[in-house]
Formats: sequence, C-alpha cells, structure tokens
Amino acid sequence: MNSFIILGIVVFAISFAGVYYVNYTAETPYSFTPPYYFSIGDMMSQINAFLFVFIVSAAFFGLAVPIALGIEGLKYASLLSTASMPAFDLLFAIPQLFAAYSASLLGQGAVEDYQGRGSVFAYWSDSVKWFVVGAVMLGILWLARPYF
Repeated sequence: MNSFIILGIVVFAISFAGVYYVNYTAETPYSFTPPYYFSIGDMMSQINAFLFVFIVSAAFFGLAVPIALGIEGLKYASLLSTASMPAFDLLFAIPQLFAAYSASLLGQGAVEDYQGRGSVFAYWSDSVKWFVVGAVMLGILWLARPYF
C-alpha cells in the first residue's frame, strides 16, 4: 500500500505541473473546481479538503490515494497559476499527504485482515497517529496563515 502513496505524490506532481504549464501557456486558463465545497481563506474548506483526501483514499482501502491526490494537484495548480490563491496555501497539501498515508495504512490493515494474514487493529494505532499529525499540522498552518 505504501507504493500507492508514492504513486499519489507522483500523480499530484504531474497534475500540478500539467495544469500550471497549461495555464502559463494558454490564452484561456484552465479552472478546476474540486468535487467539494472550497473557498480560499476558509478554514472549513481546508478541513473539507483534508477529509476528502482521507475519505476517498480510505473508501478503496488505500488504492484511491493517487486519485485523491491528483484531484488536489489539479485544484492547487489551478488556483495558484491564476493567482487566486497565495503561495503559502500550497503548504496545506502536506497535511493531506498525512491523511492519505493514514487511509492507506488503514486500508492495508483491512486487506490483511480480510486475507487472514493480520488484523486491522495492528495498523489502527499508526493510522490514527498519522491522521492526528495531519490534523495538528492543518491547525498550525491555519494559525500561521495570517502572517504570510
């Protein structure tokens, strides 16, 4: 499952670079709207984005991490390249990586439990730990945001 995290990061980078390049060279910039409520500068929007990555990744036992992070890459590139978002807000992608990793660990435990090779509870504490690390980082970034 950890390979899906690496693949997710690669998909995030490719989708970010692709949209940023298209918006840099095109006459009409590409505007991406995520499939959830998102407003720049709104804390609930950042929580929505964090939970979106976790829920989509966990819904398919960690296999959908590249999809969730790809959508986030499209969103961040679209907003940053059209100057709709300050560059500091790009740091909010880091807690989303922790949420994706947490969901991947939970999915790995569920698959191993289903196959009879382990238990979901063996991965539960690590999954909760990384989720809390992401949530705390989200809060720290939100508190630091007015200063940048």
